[in-house]
Amino acid sequence: MFCPFGMMTTDGNTGFRSDIQGLRALGVVSVITYHINADLLPSGYLGVDIFFVISGFVITSALAKRQFNSFTEFLLSFIAKRIGRLLPALVLCVAVTAFVGLAFIPPDSEYFKQSWKVGITALFGLSNVQMYRASLEYFGTPADFNLFSRPCKTSATQTGRRNSLNLLHRKLAGIEIIDAEN
Repeated sequence: MFCPFGMMTTDGNTGFRSDIQGLRALGVVSVITYHINADLLPSGYLGVDIFFVISGFVITSALAKRQFNSFTEFLLSFIAKRIGRLLPALVLCVAVTAFVGLAFIPPDSEYFKQSWKVGITALFGLSNVQMYRASLEYFGTPADFNLFSRPCKTSATQTGRRNSLNLLHRKLAGIEIIDAEN
């Protein structure tokens, strides 16, 4: 196959493209670098977008090669493949995180209970909703202390951007905001 940049290599049997996998790796490495130290790569979180776009390309390419009799067949096939591929890793991740969390957080504490709720809702793709709802409670546990939220607190989370987003979310939710600093 011709590539004007001369970088693309494919495996004739599987269609593996090293250029695409290399770009996916760049996305993953940038996110990991950002989580380790946001000052090293301040925009490293964009690696998530890079990874998703490239993954979308790979999935769409694979789907375009297959024939389906109906949209329902296509949709069910697509969903079944995603669940079969992602759910085992998600269940393992939630289980290991909860187990390790037990070593550091007492199971009867509010922090562990809230983390457990987030872990369970993550299995259904609703962890962000659960964490958002918990953040609206006046005496709720902060997401920073949740086992299933980002474990590395970076300088980016300590800036005004986070506070601005929190204000925006509360305004959109119709919650009265009293600014104690002014």
